[in-house]
Formats: sequence, structure tokens, C-alpha cells
Amino acid sequence: MKIVFPFSYFKMAAPCLRHNRGSLFSLWSTRSDSKARFLSVLKTCLAEVKNSQKRDYTAAVSTRSGDVKESIDIPNKITRSPTTILEALSKTVRGGTNKPLYQNVDDPALLSRSDGLMRHHLAALDNGRKAAQAMIAMNPEYYTHFWDEPLPETCNIVLTGYNYEDPCEEALLERIGRRKVTESIEVYKAIKLQGGEISQQTLERFLDLLTVFNHQDPDSESGISHYINPQFDMDAPFPASTWQSESLAEEVFYSLPEKTSKAYCSLICGLAENYEIGKAFELYREARAAKVSVDVFTYNCLISIVSLGLESMKDIKREIKFLMSEMVANDVTPNVETFNAALKNCRRVSRWRGSKQYALSIMSEMKACDIEPSLGTWLEILKIFYYFKDKSARTPNLFENILDSMKDKSFELKGPRDVNFFRTAMKVIFTHLPDSELALKLHDILKAHRNFDAIGNRQLRFAYFKELFLVVAPVEHTDTVMEIYDSVVPYIFMPSREVFLAIFENIETFDTYHYIPQLCADIDVSNFFMEKGSVPLFHLMAQKKQEPELQHQFCDIASAFLQRWKDSQRNRLSPYLDGKVIGDMIMIFLNGGQVEQAQSALQLYRKNRKLQDTDPSELSLQTLADALIAANDFESSKDLLTLMSNLECENVPQLVSKALKTFHLSDQERNFLDGLSLNSSSSSDPSSDSASE
Repeated sequence: MKIVFPFSYFKMAAPCLRHNRGSLFSLWSTRSDSKARFLSVLKTCLAEVKNSQKRDYTAAVSTRSGDVKESIDIPNKITRSPTTILEALSKTVRGGTNKPLYQNVDDPALLSRSDGLMRHHLAALDNGRKAAQAMIAMNPEYYTHFWDEPLPETCNIVLTGYNYEDPCEEALLERIGRRKVTESIEVYKAIKLQGGEISQQTLERFLDLLTVFNHQDPDSESGISHYINPQFDMDAPFPASTWQSESLAEEVFYSLPEKTSKAYCSLICGLAENYEIGKAFELYREARAAKVSVDVFTYNCLISIVSLGLESMKDIKREIKFLMSEMVANDVTPNVETFNAALKNCRRVSRWRGSKQYALSIMSEMKACDIEPSLGTWLEILKIFYYFKDKSARTPNLFENILDSMKDKSFELKGPRDVNFFRTAMKVIFTHLPDSELALKLHDILKAHRNFDAIGNRQLRFAYFKELFLVVAPVEHTDTVMEIYDSVVPYIFMPSREVFLAIFENIETFDTYHYIPQLCADIDVSNFFMEKGSVPLFHLMAQKKQEPELQHQFCDIASAFLQRWKDSQRNRLSPYLDGKVIGDMIMIFLNGGQVEQAQSALQLYRKNRKLQDTDPSELSLQTLADALIAANDFESSKDLLTLMSNLECENVPQLVSKALKTFHLSDQERNFLDGLSLNSSSSSDPSSDSASE
């Protein structure tokens, strides 16, 4: 039997073998019948080696750790959710506002290429949601869960009627809960007609419903609908009363068993919000006489309508001071809306003497009360000091102070008018203070924290960014302009023709033509080419010869545009193209060394009468003629010189002379070129025409 030992065994046992060499090999050499002894000795040597290595390792660890033995504790298993990895990855990605809707990521056809198209897409989204809610409401037994979770309450709308059909207090509460004003009024009158009793609490809820919605059913439009078609507050200085005469709300109030503070507050606020000034203050005096206190919201409503019933700034100041002293006496703490209501009066009479000074005193009092101004506060200040119809020069000091006080602060929407601030502030800059530094400061405030949520609806957003670009583009470097451009285009804002033209002028001014391919990518999905946008774009690209890589991109853009125009001739949605644009394309191709493409563009112009409303520039034709002559292409040069002669170009004689020196021509060909030169000379010389007459 042959025994084989791995070499590694002997290598490990080498230190031990030095001491046991004699006995170990003597056992092997004598070939005794006890070969097991040999294996036993070898095993002992290997064990000694391992123990020695273990002792050395322990000693090394003890030396490093200061003779302190360390133990390794294996942690317990941590139970994690199935989405833990996704949550960790999501924290590594910084969210941005310039991103498409999730459902539009894989469908480029849903990209909103213009503000109008964005409106249509959002309207389709809103209609789809309404249809889904209707399907769920008509078939509630089929739609009970969304994946593994129950449907949210907003989707659980039942259209099968009410649980209580007969007139009773429960039926009234059910309709109040659904904000059905007309049906609630009908049920209330039916209960009264039957002599039924209604509790104090139910009557107060019914009073709230009547005063909040002014006896009319609320608008059933969704949030998307309001975003698409916003209803703007026209800020009429002295609006007329919208309170209904012979109001049921007043009847319900005076029929209450007990006129509580909540009831007084509901009716006073309803009267004030609908500009029924006399009745609102009369009811407030009645509450004072009954020693019933009202809340801060009621005081705010009363303060906001003070200026509607008075005729002088002195009376307005006196009445506001009286109401605020009443708040102090009744231990009612004012809030930011209290001061906004006072400023609203100054805004109504902003052209009266003393209104601006009083507005500043209100801001000082607000600071003394340690109340931080909201976006609505600054909005009122802007409307007081920067009246949009007054085009006279304004000092920027106040506006700069406002922006400095808002820097690096986070603002929350505390009122319905807060969303108008950023658009109004940009309008002030655009109208009164066209300063790019102020516009960039304002935009930095918008980007800070979550202030972008206060940008407002679709129209406010479009107007803000349009005026931002029109203020910044003429002055700031293209890098600054394109930084803003990249942050909002195309999902937040799609530039209009006017904005694109301003950016083109900026690029030409600062010689930053490398941004043109990026702009073309966005222009290609917009309606810019349909509005003669190709004229300034290709004229810009034809201004000068660029670096080879960039010039090659320009040529690709021009080729793609021509192909798009050819493919769209079967429908009416073809991009705008004329002879002037063809001339610019010829220059682009020639700057890129693509003479054949330039010839193809010229042939397209000659074959289509639609393109001949305007002619290519004389410079483009002359440059192409020089290139054809240099390429020794007589036939193409001959056709081009004939076209130039028909277009009465002035430099035909010089080009003919150059062709005669370059080409080896027959007498007939020379005579033809001489005729072109003679015709061009006679047509361009007015003295020859007068002599012939």
C-alpha cells in the first residue's frame, strides 16, 4: 500500500521535524510493521505547530490591545421591510421640481410642449380621475381595495343617495356633512313646516354652512381644475355687497335658543366676507352689548372691511385702532392675518395721502408684536407702494429691503392670496425696476426650502418665469440664464417665442453658441418652429464658423429640419420655412464644409414656390458660388449665377470674372457668362435706365 502525503503537511511540520528527525525517519527507514506510529508522530508535530501559531496570534493581539483580550460579538438579526433598500436609495437622490409626471415618463407624446398643451393634458388627467371616481361610486362593491389597502376616503364617494330621505335632524346633518347647501335648506324648511325641533348644535352647523357658502352650493371643481383655470381675485377697491337679501342665515341666527359666541362669529364673518358692512358692525356692537366675545378670525374680517364705509384716512386709522384696542381688552391675541387685514385697507386707498406712511407704521407694530410677515403681508406692501398702472420711476430701496428680509427664510401658505406674491414681485421688477440682480435675488428666495410650493397656479407660474427670463437674459451671462433654463424647462415652464428670442440675443452677445444644440432639442418639441421661429434660430447659427464639432452639430440640426419639412408637406402642420431660412442653412452647410448639402437646400428653394416669398441672402449665394467655382463644378456654378442674375444680385460680374479665369470654357459658354455679367451690370446701374428713356 502506497502512502502519499501532501507537501504542505511537511512544510507545516518543518520546525518540529528538526527536533524529531532521527526518531521519525528511523521509523520510516526501518519499515517496521508499526507504520501507524509514524503517522501518530507526524500528527503530533502538526498539532504542536498549530498550537504554536495560535499562541503567537494571541500574543500579538494582546500586545496590540494592551494585554486586553477582545471578543467578537455577532449582532442579532435585524428585521427589515421589503422596501428598505429602495428607501435607502431614494435618500441618495435629490428630488427636483423640473421633472415630468410619473405617468408621462415613458410616453413622450404627453410632454407638454406649450402652456396651452399643458392645460389640455391636465384637463384630461382631471377628467380621467372624475370618470374613475364615478365608476367607483356606481359600483362600490367591485372597488374596495387598492392593492392590499382599502380605498382612501376621497375615492369612496357613494352616489346612491342618502341614508335619511325624510325631513329630520339626521337628514339635515347628512346633507350638511356633504356640503349640499340647497338640499340642506330644503330639509330645514321641511322640518320647520312640520313643526320639528332642531338642536342648538345642528343649527350652528347649518349657520356655518350658510355663511361660508353664502346660501349657494360650493364649486365642485377639483384642485386640478382650479390649477388649470384659476379664478383671479380682481381686487376691486370698493366691491359691492354680495350678501343675499332676506337671508336665511339671519333667520336661523335669531331663531337660536342661545346666541353663543360661535353663532355670532359665524354670522359676522359671513356678512363681512360678503361686504355687508353695516350689518356686520351692527351685529358686532350687539355682541359687545351682550358681553359675548368673538375670536381673532372675526376681528380680522371686520378690520379688512373698515375702509369700505369710511371716506378719509383719518377715520380709517381711528376705526382700525379701535378694533385692535378691543382685541387687547378682550384678551384676543392678533396674528399675521390681523395685520394683513389692516394693510388691505391701505392697499384699497393707496393713492390717498397718508396711506403709505400708515402702512409702514403697521409693519413697525407687527415687528413689535414679534409676528413674522407672511407672503400675503409682503404682497400687500408691494401693491401699496408699486401700483402696476403707475409707470413712473420708483426707488428700489424698499424692494431691496423686502428681499433682504426674506432671504434664506421658509414661507408657508397662510392665506389664499399668498400664492400671488412671487408673480406680483416679478411683475414689479419687470414694470418698475428692470434689474437682473433683483430678479435673481427673488428667484433665490423662491428656490430656498419649500418656497416653490407658493409659485401658484399655471398662469401665475408661466407669467413669473416669462418675465424672469425677459429681465435676466438681456444683461446676465448665458451661463446664468441657462442655469435657470435647465432648472425649469420643459416640465415646469416651456418658453414662449419672446423668451427664446431673448435667449438667442444673449447667446449672440456673449458668443456662447455651444448652447444652441441644447435649445434646439427643446424647440423641436415645442411650437416655436410653427411661429416663424426658424428664422432667428438659423440666422443665429449662420453668423460665424464654429469649432468643427459644434459646426457639425449645426449641420445636423439644419438637415433634420429640412427632412422634417419635407415629411410634413402632406399635412398642414409643417414648420415654417422660406428663402431667407434657406440662405442661412446654406451658410451653415458651407461653414461645415458640406457643399452638397448646401446645393440640396438651394434646389429645394428653386423647386418649391412656397419658399420663394423671400430670397436667400446675397452673401449666402455668393459664398456658395465661390465654393462651386473652387470645386471646379461649372454646371452648378452656371445655374447658380443664372439664379443670382435673375435675383439682381450686385456681385454677379465679379463672380463671372472669377469663373472665366477658373474654368476652361468654350466660346458659347463664355458668351453665356458674359451675357449674365452684362445683364447684371445694366440692371444694377440706374443711369443706364435713365439714358434709355
